[in-house]
Amino acid sequence: MGEEISRYGGGDIATGTSQHDYHDIDVVMWISRHGCDNVPRGYLGIEHERHDTPALSLLLLPGLGRRAPPMATAQGTALGTAGDTARDTAGDKGDTGGSPGYVPGSVSAAFVTCPNQSVATELARALVQQRLAACVNIVPGITSVYTWQGKLEEDSEVLLMIKTRSSRVPELTEYVRSHHPYEVPEVVALPVAQGNPPYLRWVGDSVSP
Repeated sequence: MGEEISRYGGGDIATGTSQHDYHDIDVVMWISRHGCDNVPRGYLGIEHERHDTPALSLLLLPGLGRRAPPMATAQGTALGTAGDTARDTAGDKGDTGGSPGYVPGSVSAAFVTCPNQSVATELARALVQQRLAACVNIVPGITSVYTWQGKLEEDSEVLLMIKTRSSRVPELTEYVRSHHPYEVPEVVALPVAQGNPPYLRWVGDSVSP
């Protein structure tokens, strides 16, 4: 052990004497090899007559798996608390989600399948003119696989994506049923939880209450 001391400190580190000019890098090397518990108090500079402040190695103790001596001041504690509060507040704001000024579920997206482009276009225009829908997207070229009367079917269809007020979905469904060539037309509506607030407001304004 004496040989190791001599290599890193240039003197008898075990006694904690201050007769040699120890350096912070020597302390770090000693700690990395022997652990913090083996370093005498005087060697760290706390009682060393040639050091005005604790050695740099004290600042490195946390990185070596040791907890640094409590040095927090009232001001530091206050600043830390304020910083934590600010981060928590920011986190809370980020977790709220939703769209400002929009009531979740007040707008719905409805889906209707049509046998061809002609039927789809006619229905889309009528729904917008009747103010049952704010917008209808016509998506051609979809393939639907289903069973009908016990038989597997596969048809090419056109999909309508309809944006409307949730309160008008029953009337929209009834309109589609009475103007659709299918015996059992598909009408599926899903409430919109959130989205672009200006767009959602526009949907509500475009569809009659």
